Amino acid sequence: MASRKVSLLGIPPEVRAIIIDLVPHIPSPAPRHPTSLRDQKRRVIERSESGAWSQESRVFFEQTPVPNPVLGLLLTNRQLHDETRAMLKRSFSFDTKPARLPSYTLDVVYLKDCTLWSTWLSVPARAPHVDTVFTQFRLFNCPDGMRIATDTKRDMFQIGCGGPPPIMWPLYHLLICAPKFGPCGCAFTMRRLVIDFLPAEEDDLLPLGLTTITRYDDNTPVDWFEVSLGGSWTPPSADRRLKGPALMMEFVKAQIRRLMWMEHTEFELAKKMYESIGEIELRLAGEVCTNLDLAESLASLNGWGDPGSSRQRKWETQFVQWRPWVMARRRELGMPVQEVVPQVDQDIQVMTDGDGSDKSVEFDESDGSGQSDYCDP
Repeated sequence: MASRKVSLLGIPPEVRAIIIDLVPHIPSPAPRHPTSLRDQKRRVIERSESGAWSQESRVFFEQTPVPNPVLGLLLTNRQLHDETRAMLKRSFSFDTKPARLPSYTLDVVYLKDCTLWSTWLSVPARAPHVDTVFTQFRLFNCPDGMRIATDTKRDMFQIGCGGPPPIMWPLYHLLICAPKFGPCGCAFTMRRLVIDFLPAEEDDLLPLGLTTITRYDDNTPVDWFEVSLGGSWTPPSADRRLKGPALMMEFVKAQIRRLMWMEHTEFELAKKMYESIGEIELRLAGEVCTNLDLAESLASLNGWGDPGSSRQRKWETQFVQWRPWVMARRRELGMPVQEVVPQVDQDIQVMTDGDGSDKSVEFDESDGSGQSDYCDP
């Protein structure tokens, strides 16, 4: 007996509703190999959020907005349009308590020439505020013909004379610009950011630079770098494909922690992070490794050294004006918020990390008005 084709409108409404519910959540496939990125239209966002070294040209974003996954259903006919609108109203709600928010999925490819390529895989609904952005971070060797020369004379991971390595600026640029411009060209905020460092396709694949630095081969933690680079470093897994991702995770963790302390060259970047991200979770091959509590660090910031200089007083004034605003905003969006830790000394406040090391933070000479770049719902 020949099978009879059945249209979507020809199946029972209950079954059709299940299918329509699944459509927004079907992810696009991630790029299988870096060479496929070469054939895609990409753009760089030549806008720095910091006055420090510029590395924005090493971060590549999709050029066209992510298409609406249910647009085809909405345009087919009136019945599917009405059923799809009902599904969207049932699945996502932004004006109810608790709100029913969508979650996004982002793919980030890191090539060994220290370039980053981001691709949105799942955007169920366009929203000004989302629940979670799941980010998969993958390491690859750089294919022939794709290598981009650096504009710095030193290794991208190499620590300078008291300064950060150049690679941190592309990482910060991606961290801030992904929510600032969003998958559809409009900013959004998120309750939680999850970054999952996936196994590399090759054994012992390391980020460029981590095998060339010799000044820290004693396997001791180095203030913000926080990763042992010597040959005796033991990965958290016996899987040799996880060695590079594990090192990269430790490096990214150190850079985000540096941002959490709002040092002077990263003050504007840190403001954007606190304004757009509720909390950050780092995973290795799906296993939770670290939770970075932004609410706790924001509440703990109280003072940064001698307030006698004019620049210090200006940074302090900006922060005092900005923090109540951002805490109120985070509370309104359902992000974690903690009560401010009372200041111990009016003249000097020393902050310590979990390892007991002192941290001092300065503010950049920039506008602290607390204005938001985010789009209205």
